Amino acid sequence: MKTKTKIQRASKQFSLLTDFGVGLPYGIKIRQRAKKTKEGKLRLIEAEEQFEAACVWLDSIDKTEKINTSNSSYYLKHLAENRQGVGHISNGSFIAAAVYCGFKYRTGGGYPNLVFNMSEESIHEAYLESLNYQKYPHNLHLIKEGLMN
Repeated sequence: MKTKTKIQRASKQFSLLTDFGVGLPYGIKIRQRAKKTKEGKLRLIEAEEQFEAACVWLDSIDKTEKINTSNSSYYLKHLAENRQGVGHISNGSFIAAAVYCGFKYRTGGGYPNLVFNMSEESIHEAYLESLNYQKYPHNLHLIKEGLMN
């Protein structure tokens, strides 16, 4: 299946999923919302590399029965960015990838984010691993020495 098709299938669950996330940024005037939504959806569908990178990262995350409200899609997408080395992954691309990969979700973590049924332990491991790939891993030695969580 083509990546664009995967993105389209995942995004059908959200009438307002754009590259921004679920919804539009604050301050968009009412008369511009339809146009901005259409533009955001197009950017989301064109972000194939971001979507695929997020899917690869999500393969390392375990699913749980309950939704984990501790980590929003916005936070998680930053972990994926650091690890995958593709540069920017939009919040919407991450959400579409998580839905495509079979994670359950609900709104949470603040607008326009979602939260998922992702294992806190897996996320913590991914966080620690992501420190190896950050531009400025200045706290890495403290974490390895057990002085910082």
